[in-house]
Amino acid sequence: MNKQTFFLELRKSLTYLPIAEQQDILRDMEEYFHEAELRGLSEEEIIEKLGSPKKISDTIIAEAKIKRIDNASTFSQKISAVFGALIAILILAPFNFIFVFIPLLLVSLLLIACWPIAIALFISVPFVLVGLIIALFAVNFKLIALVFLLFFAIGWGSMVVAVALGLSFLTLLYFKAVTKLFQWNINFIKSRMRN
Repeated sequence: MNKQTFFLELRKSLTYLPIAEQQDILRDMEEYFHEAELRGLSEEEIIEKLGSPKKISDTIIAEAKIKRIDNASTFSQKISAVFGALIAILILAPFNFIFVFIPLLLVSLLLIACWPIAIALFISVPFVLVGLIIALFAVNFKLIALVFLLFFAIGWGSMVVAVALGLSFLTLLYFKAVTKLFQWNINFIKSRMRN
């Protein structure tokens, strides 16, 4: 493969990215080629050192998808970005299926399953309060019952708020951890490509 063929294949492989980003990458590659040629390397040696254009573009595209996780503003955009990045990483290194995909899927499903429970608990707060008020008036009015019901309602509401806040924190932590894991994978794959 010569330099011209390398750049044609690289350009075709980068069509997923915005044109400005494609031009930056191609310009960087041109600069890399120029510097390597000044050091006395041939086109074939440079291409062998860089690896295949497809592998380079897959790595760059995976990095772009990882950056989308941080840039996503809504929960659904973050989930979409996580799975987009995951697929890009699995294309780069299929061994990641066992070490990344399966554990990530299990943690994702667990986290997704917790949100409906938290929402149900949150929705239940007014029903608990109404139920307690009805129970209070159905039974002979006693001050001790009122105090118990009041503390029960406050405790229930506090627990729901704590669960919602904790789950929000865990969700943010999850997205940060996934981003770091994916970035580590990309760096690992890049280091293997260089060797």
